[in-house]
Amino acid sequence: MKASEKKREIILILGMQGAGKTTLLKELLRKSPIKRRIIVDTLGEHSSGVIASTPLDLINAASKPEFTIRVRFKRAQEGFEWACKVANAAKRCLLIVDEIDMYSNAWEAPEAMEWLVRYGRHAAVGMICIARRPPDLWKTLRANANKIYVLRCSEKDDLKYLSNLIGKEAAEKLKTFKDLEYFCWDAKGGLVRGRTSFR
Repeated sequence: MKASEKKREIILILGMQGAGKTTLLKELLRKSPIKRRIIVDTLGEHSSGVIASTPLDLINAASKPEFTIRVRFKRAQEGFEWACKVANAAKRCLLIVDEIDMYSNAWEAPEAMEWLVRYGRHAAVGMICIARRPPDLWKTLRANANKIYVLRCSEKDDLKYLSNLIGKEAAEKLKTFKDLEYFCWDAKGGLVRGRTSFR
């Protein structure tokens, strides 16, 4: 295993509908060196990769050296939990979850997700999770995040939650952000303002 493969990141993308979360995700994926990807495509917004609609589809697709898999089970919760299990078994891959708050809440998460968040670093499994409402994030997921991108927000409860993370002044600025503008909070202590350019 290469040194670059041992490092894993948990990245969160937060913001209201239409602010540019999916566009930012596409930019991050374009720049990512990880070519083994499992996407829990909750809203059917992704077009690249093979579709897995059963556990066997998912297991077979993840057995290849490189893969991009879109998980689209009839029962979304089942698909999500299988995606977590297969990512953990495949190792050295990236799990992308759109609408993460559909599968967990602020206080609990499925066992397969909990395992990945707490111990996925041993299998070099990174995660990118997207949500509209920051207060709905599972607290352990938030606590283990390496980077958090925050796009436009205007809900009072969301801004209050985010002010504890990025500061009250920065959180207030989120109300004025244009589409594709964001703050990126880094666990190492930095806060950077940026704008997505990839479409």
